[in-house]
Amino acid sequence: MNKRKNRQIIVLLLLLVICIGGYLGIRAYNKHAEEQKKAAEEKVRLCNLEQIESVTINNRQGEFSFQLKENAWVYLQDPDFPVDQNKFKSFISDLDYLTAERSFQPSESLSSYGFDSPSCSLTATDKEGKTFTLLVGDKAEGGSTKNYYAMEKDGKLVHTISSTFVKYLQYSLYDLAELETFQSLSEENITSLRLVSQDKTIVVEKDDSTQNAVEEESAENSDQESKEKAVKYVLSVMKEGKTIKKLTITPEAASNDDKTSPEGLLSNLLQRLSWLSFEKSIEYKPDQQALAEYGIIEPAIILTVNYLDEKDDKSVNAAFTLTIGSSNQEGDAYYAVKDNSLMVNLISSRTVNVLSDMLNAF
Repeated sequence: MNKRKNRQIIVLLLLLVICIGGYLGIRAYNKHAEEQKKAAEEKVRLCNLEQIESVTINNRQGEFSFQLKENAWVYLQDPDFPVDQNKFKSFISDLDYLTAERSFQPSESLSSYGFDSPSCSLTATDKEGKTFTLLVGDKAEGGSTKNYYAMEKDGKLVHTISSTFVKYLQYSLYDLAELETFQSLSEENITSLRLVSQDKTIVVEKDDSTQNAVEEESAENSDQESKEKAVKYVLSVMKEGKTIKKLTITPEAASNDDKTSPEGLLSNLLQRLSWLSFEKSIEYKPDQQALAEYGIIEPAIILTVNYLDEKDDKSVNAAFTLTIGSSNQEGDAYYAVKDNSLMVNLISSRTVNVLSDMLNAF
């Protein structure tokens, strides 16, 4: 009888141990699940530095280091490099408030998220010397937006972050360069143009007599349309230093569908100059071999624009020269240099075609 009771007690104790173990296991599982859920629901701020003073970006393009000096960001490998301050400060602001879309403990190996070979990374340091290093892996699976897996160096959680921020880390150096700009041009402030190709030169100048007449008329009559239509231009075509053709034309006389007449060509050219801009920076301080490959040493077209610039309520004479080389591989842009700049840029083929049309028409 005592043996039977002992066996029952032992069985009951075993059952109790099993129940307690199961209860603790379920409790631990629920706690872990709750922590996972909470981590997923609460967006984690990743970068907790005070005032960022240096940043190093690593990506497929290379390694780029920047430092804040006298409230301006400087590219350490070449302090003269023209960093786009507005774009870089936007990047730093986004880094300051970088928040994970989702955070979780990895259930697979880190290589499953792309951390064995990160696509890009950054290391930021603040004024106190604290550092933050972020590794970016593969694109995250699922979701309506294209997020990326990210992980702090030596961190335990995997995060997903917005592709908008990752784009900063995928930039080449020249995506962070300040794009050179042109003075705002219009028919009113352009005084003359000079187009030079390898065998021809075209010079377009405002006819002084008509310009003076317009200025006198405009003092009495504010009609802008009559003012514009009165302005005429003298177009000279030269080959081997000799003038072979000279025309006096009024670009406003061209109709909307008139693209090939001298009036239409000049009207199209003046309009295109009002939109003049570079599309992208390509290379800073290229050597002579690179300049030759870009077609800058033996350019296809050289454009010089003389114009009136308003400074301190006065009109002063100003000018710039645009040297246009060869087309890029895609054929949608040309390499170009403004004045004596150390930067080679891309300019739209649409703009170059307008200049070519003018040269080829005479």
